[in-house]
Amino acid sequence: SSLNFNDFVNYIDRPITKIQMENQWEHIDDEEIKNLISARMGTGFFRFDARRLKFDLEKLPWVDEASINRLWPDTLSIRLKEEVAIAYWNEEGFLNPRGELFSPGDVGNAIGVPYLSGPDKSQKRVMEQFEAFNKLFIPTGLNLRRIRLSDRGSWDLTIGDSMQITVGREKLSDRL
Repeated sequence: SSLNFNDFVNYIDRPITKIQMENQWEHIDDEEIKNLISARMGTGFFRFDARRLKFDLEKLPWVDEASINRLWPDTLSIRLKEEVAIAYWNEEGFLNPRGELFSPGDVGNAIGVPYLSGPDKSQKRVMEQFEAFNKLFIPTGLNLRRIRLSDRGSWDLTIGDSMQITVGREKLSDRL
């Protein structure tokens, strides 16, 4: 007996029914991932829009990068790279190591990262200054918790829980 063309297409274009998660994460919301994927389950292997799923996954707040591979006959392999929060920024969200802002809904103090603030689009400058100041503090055992760049260009620091230091605008290292 011969297979007609439609039977052949249905045989090779089987529905996606299995998901293989290639890694684990700490902050990404499992429920959001499940919702995005389950809405697409059952789509044929060759018709499955992996690029669209990648785009939708990367819009989630804690997802930095998503890679999706189809494994014939019926499996999706998904690897998610999670955002790394290195600082809070202006009560808006977190900064990643590239100085990009991302804003998950649950911006709480649970992560224990320093608090940086400054005018719009100054996050890279504030990050660099934080690193420079922090290098000076590390040998002393003091913990630099907050750094703020004012609109006028002066720097305010908070050491530990309560020590406030206003450094000003010029000769920062000398003044500190």
